[in-house]
Amino acid sequence: MTQANNNPAGILQGKSGLIIGGTSGMGLAAAQQIVAWGGRVIPASSNPQKVEAALQALGQTETFPALTVDAKDRQSLVDCVKKAAEALGRLDFLCYFAGMLRSGPIDKLDEALLDEAFALNAKGALWASQAAFPYMKEQGGGAIVIIDSMSAHFGWGGTPSYSITKHAAFGVSVNLANEWGQYGIRVVPVSPGVIITDLNRDILTKNKPRTDSFVARTPMNRLGETKEVGSVVAFLCSDAASYMSGAPVFVDGGMSIRGAFPLKFD
Repeated sequence: MTQANNNPAGILQGKSGLIIGGTSGMGLAAAQQIVAWGGRVIPASSNPQKVEAALQALGQTETFPALTVDAKDRQSLVDCVKKAAEALGRLDFLCYFAGMLRSGPIDKLDEALLDEAFALNAKGALWASQAAFPYMKEQGGGAIVIIDSMSAHFGWGGTPSYSITKHAAFGVSVNLANEWGQYGIRVVPVSPGVIITDLNRDILTKNKPRTDSFVARTPMNRLGETKEVGSVVAFLCSDAASYMSGAPVFVDGGMSIRGAFPLKFD
């Protein structure tokens, strides 16, 4: 019997796109996987130094411009998408990783914090997608991947501004998928579980009891790695995922099947 070739190298050959929030963590991991699979990608974020470092890590410092973006500002997102499309010559995919997370009890949730989280986690995803829409519609299709969170679906206690606004980001995704499918544009919400990143590594290490509780609630008995989310996102940008749109894709080691995780505050 001939063994099937499961090597996906090249599945993004000829595909070009933009990752907002693509200079670190899961976003950079997605960019690296996209390049490994033959695609071209521009990583953008608010930090110019991180943008330069990401381009260097991807081997693209002489190929594409260093694009910075304020994901809380609509015009900045529009400008970033326009510059990326012009530099790439087309826009086959857009990935939105930008986001913010703050912890605290919901009865103490501050209006200014909630507004900021809405601007970055939900409205930014909408504005970026709107900016990408004309390019994708004209070329006959494309893929948009919006990162929400498993907490968007289960009301994860202790992070109300994050959970609420990531639920809104999920709402953005499904509405875009519903309206834009007729133009060949797929919109996929990705819901990671607890993923180890440079931003949370120290917290996870110092708060071992809480980290252990995350692991205990995960059937795979471990936390996730950025590359495990990145490879899923890269796949979703390819034509191999051509019939996937609207439905959430969980990358959480099975954590979501064990439900919400209510934190208690003294």
